[in-house]
Amino acid sequence: MPITIRRLVSADTSSYQKLRLTGLKMHPEAFSASYEEEAERSLSWFENRLQNTIVFGGFDGENTLVGIAALLIPTAQKTRHKGTLSAIYISPQARGTGLSKKLISEMITTHAEDVLDKVILTVGAFNDPAIKLYNGLGFKEFGHEKRALKVGDQYYDELQMALTFKS
Repeated sequence: MPITIRRLVSADTSSYQKLRLTGLKMHPEAFSASYEEEAERSLSWFENRLQNTIVFGGFDGENTLVGIAALLIPTAQKTRHKGTLSAIYISPQARGTGLSKKLISEMITTHAEDVLDKVILTVGAFNDPAIKLYNGLGFKEFGHEKRALKVGDQYYDELQMALTFKS
């Protein structure tokens, strides 16, 4: 499957909203946001998110959005040296294609490594494929939060990881 990767723009809002909500609904344990809360948000809320956050998307050969990843860069003087990688979701039909690695690598090389000292992320401690991916990209674990998320009556631990560019 040929994949095109680019930053999402306002014209992608509807596709972005649909894929984001799918990810939240299918894997509530993987996101701090909830499907129930975001499903109530307007299309303009999602458009605003695309305008104020760096969100990359992967598109298949039919120009269908099949993967997303976001990079949040704070504007506060004391924290703008570190970004947060978040909201990564790959649709089932695009899994195993290397899209996650391509999305994250593109985001790091075009928006992170020249302006940030490091990128941090959280990942479910149970998510071995994602942890393996992040380790392969150079991320190192620096923390483990027990019971970080609660979905219904189930708790999920999360790992904190960082990729450092400047020491």
